[in-house]
Amino acid sequence: MFREFTILTCIILIHELGHYLMALYYKWDIERINLYPFGGLVKFNMMINTPIKEEFNILIMGLLFQTIFYLFSFFLYDIRIIRFSTLNLIENYHYSIFFFNLIPIFPLDGAKLLNIIFSLKLPFKLSHKIMTSLSFALIALLIYIIIRYYFNINLLLIILLLLTKTIEEQKHHNIIFNKFLLERYLNVINFKKIKYFSDFNINNMFRGYRHLFKINNMYVSEKEVLKKKFKSN
Repeated sequence: MFREFTILTCIILIHELGHYLMALYYKWDIERINLYPFGGLVKFNMMINTPIKEEFNILIMGLLFQTIFYLFSFFLYDIRIIRFSTLNLIENYHYSIFFFNLIPIFPLDGAKLLNIIFSLKLPFKLSHKIMTSLSFALIALLIYIIIRYYFNINLLLIILLLLTKTIEEQKHHNIIFNKFLLERYLNVINFKKIKYFSDFNINNMFRGYRHLFKINNMYVSEKEVLKKKFKSN
């Protein structure tokens, strides 16, 4: 199984290299890289309120690098550096990892991508809540399919690992939301777009926007509203 292990490891490393290089381009603080059977996970020491465009580009770069490696393998086959059996293994592992990573379950790329899409139209807190709920639903569906139709102990263990990550994400839901708010209170973040609210419900705050809340027929900034929250705490 050495050849299979080598190919799988190369695809995972190249995928994570795509994330890593794009993060370096944007000068993101990279904390560590974790490797799992289904892929890797680059941990960043960054604010939640980073530009959505940067997060999106870093996210898709992993899939892009992986695809480039897959296409490059055809060139290696044409010049007879690798055999057809090796090319076939690369193809199978590439598509398996590519589409598995697009499943919207934390912490896979699919969940992060869908969360970005949701955050364009939904408040940050609601978007994150929907993604954790969707992750649990899909995990339950996959476990049912594996046990009922296609029992595979390795795949089941991977799904259970994703379950632990999703439970951790859900457990930290309020912490993540408070971090989102605290960053905006403590830092000067220049958002070009503005959202106006007729009440001061901070649960409705969006990523990528600054907010003005109507209180007593006057609009006040989000910093003033957040000041009351964090001062009272």
